[in-house]
Amino acid sequence: MEQPKYNALDREKVELEYAHLFRENGMGLTVWSPLAQGILTGKYKDGIPDDSRFAQNQVEFIAGYWKRTGKSDWDQVVQRVNKLQPIADELGVKLSALALAWVLKNHNVSTAITGASSPAQVLENVKAIEVIDKLAPEIMDKIDKILENKPPAVTPRF
Repeated sequence: MEQPKYNALDREKVELEYAHLFRENGMGLTVWSPLAQGILTGKYKDGIPDDSRFAQNQVEFIAGYWKRTGKSDWDQVVQRVNKLQPIADELGVKLSALALAWVLKNHNVSTAITGASSPAQVLENVKAIEVIDKLAPEIMDKIDKILENKPPAVTPRF
C-alpha cells in the first residue's frame, strides 16, 4: 500500500516512478494533499494570511517547510499557481475545484484525501467532481505549460 502526495505541483512520483505499477499491475492510488496544503486554492496569491497554515511557524511541519523552502522558491510557486486562475475563470470554477479535478482526472487515482476546516470547504471540494469533464486535453496542456513540471513519458517495459 502506498499513499503518495500528489497534486499539480508534486507529480513526479505518481506520474513517473509509479507508472509501471498502474499498467502492469492495475494498481490505483489513494493520494493526499491534492491542494498542496492549500497553495492550489489561491489563498496565498496576495501573501500569507495570518490565520493560514503557512503562517504557523511554531508548527514543526511548517517550520521545517520554511527551512527547506526559501522565499524566492515560495514566490515562484505562488506565481505559477496565480497563472492558473484564468483557466479556472474560463471554466467558471474556483481554483480549488480546478486543482482537485486535475488530480481526479488521472485515471490511476482512485481516491483523493482532502482536508477541510469547515463544512463549506467540504462542499467546495465535492464540486470538483463536476469539473473533471471540463478538463479537455487542451485545458490540461495549458496547465502543463503554466506549471512546467510534467514528467517525461514513461517507456513501457514490455
